[in-house]
Amino acid sequence: MTQLEGFTPIFELKPHPMAELLPSMGAAEYAGLLEDIRENGLIEPIWIDSASRIIDGRHRYRACVELGREPITRHLETREDPLTFILSMNLHRRHLSVSQRSMLALRVKETLLDQSDTRYTKGEDEGVTQAWENPGVNLPLGSEGGGRKDEIAAAALGVSRKSVQYAQEVETSAIDEIQSLVREGELSVSAAKARGSRSRSWQASRAGRAVAPITPSSATVTNSRLA
Repeated sequence: MTQLEGFTPIFELKPHPMAELLPSMGAAEYAGLLEDIRENGLIEPIWIDSASRIIDGRHRYRACVELGREPITRHLETREDPLTFILSMNLHRRHLSVSQRSMLALRVKETLLDQSDTRYTKGEDEGVTQAWENPGVNLPLGSEGGGRKDEIAAAALGVSRKSVQYAQEVETSAIDEIQSLVREGELSVSAAKARGSRSRSWQASRAGRAVAPITPSSATVTNSRLA
């Protein structure tokens, strides 16, 4: 990778909307990524689509711009599904808690409900977990209703359907600050659900108190394994 003094991209790459389904890195995690790229260069390229939107690597791209380094990009083949690619690239390298994955599964479910592309009509029940177990395999998004897509999203994210239902209750009843705590890995979805059952004023008074904190993984972080 080339380092250019005062490097400024010709145009700013924007993330694909589906890439933003994944939670942003915390400050400490991003600082570790920045330092790793400073010392070792960009190991994993930034994946973009035909419209030059970032499919995978929005944090790596930000780090390259901040460091004045020219980012390495690769184009996702048109035939590949962005959502499947994003999940397969990130679920095994981002250390997301069960609660974070439950909130993500809810976003995936909503994305599936919005999809009307017939290329997603495939698969038997045994194929539901393929995106989780087998990176690069298309999600078997059938034409069934929301309940079926609950199962697909839950299986793709490796969580129970009940956890996705909890996430739905959190999004419906909990204030934004509490939802953010879950997405950032600081509060469990079950604790957030319990808080969401209380009045909004009660929730606001306790929004900063994570009664069920999530302990992050202690695994070593390198930029080849981060978004």
